[in-house]
Amino acid sequence: MNQNIQNKHIHTLEIFIYIKLNEKESMLNYKKIDELVENYLEQYNGKYLNEMEQWQEVSPTIENLGDFFYLQLSELLEKHQYHLVMLEISETPLRTYRVTGRMGG
Repeated sequence: MNQNIQNKHIHTLEIFIYIKLNEKESMLNYKKIDELVENYLEQYNGKYLNEMEQWQEVSPTIENLGDFFYLQLSELLEKHQYHLVMLEISETPLRTYRVTGRMGG
């Protein structure tokens, strides 16, 4: 039996993002940010990450997912004048990974 098929399983991840306004904005538009982030993350909903092209070379560990999502969301939010300060991704309350501007975002 194929080991990959036998071990297929899903994870539920929780992601928190910490955002800073750029100087031109006076307040966060939570509805717009929610929509941007949800639309981006929808491509991963219900998918087996190991089968997706971007995860063929790198294993989708919580750390790799956090780094990848941080860079992608940082780029997306910058286009809309928001700065992603930190992303926190969790599989469980005890398995949490935080990514900050050290990634270049």
